Amino acid sequence: VHALPSSTFNITTTQSICAGTLDTVNFTGTLSASDTYNWNVDGGNGTPSNSKPFALSWSTTGDKKISLAVSDQFCTSDTTLDSVMVYQIPTATFTATPSLSGCASTTTTFNYTGNASANAAYSWDFGLVAGVPGTGGGAQTVNWQGPGTFPIKLQVSENGCTSTLDSLVMQIYAVPTSIFHMPKYGCVGDSVLVSYLGSGSTKATYDWNFFGGIANPGTGSGVQAVTWNTTGKHE
Repeated sequence: VHALPSSTFNITTTQSICAGTLDTVNFTGTLSASDTYNWNVDGGNGTPSNSKPFALSWSTTGDKKISLAVSDQFCTSDTTLDSVMVYQIPTATFTATPSLSGCASTTTTFNYTGNASANAAYSWDFGLVAGVPGTGGGAQTVNWQGPGTFPIKLQVSENGCTSTLDSLVMQIYAVPTSIFHMPKYGCVGDSVLVSYLGSGSTKATYDWNFFGGIANPGTGSGVQAVTWNTTGKHE
């Protein structure tokens, strides 16, 4: 009568892991060089070892079963079975609507587009601005109060698995002013100088309307020399 060989092992790290990360399996039976060890690791990536702990990972999610049966020249052991739950690593992608740029006093909506569920933990970082509601996977809105460059960041955690940090950069511009100065009175045929005093840059588009006056140059932010050939109030 021959003793049954041993097929015992344990999973030494944890009973749940994230897809692509490593878990450790350790054979705890009695090692014999003459025995045959029949491991089934349910599609796991790794090389089973009978003499030392070995690492496994899975690229797919779900309940992964690990089994071992040991045979010698006379007998085969009972099959030892254990399992590991493999969870997906959440993604933290999100979009900005209507775009990644805008003007102060406008509103941008950030929408989560990743694969996590509503039960995940969403860590939004709006930096110097306030996002509403600022938590959760629903739409986040920001009302821009002033110009600047604003990084918006998100990281998501679920089932012990954490995404990489994702981010978008918003560019917000100041709303230009249209203030200008001109004399209150002028004579028919004389040049009246109109000077722009607002905050627009030389790259801005200037839509002048001189209401019948002839302007030189008539475009841009420089001084406009305007001539009216009729009397009356021009505004």
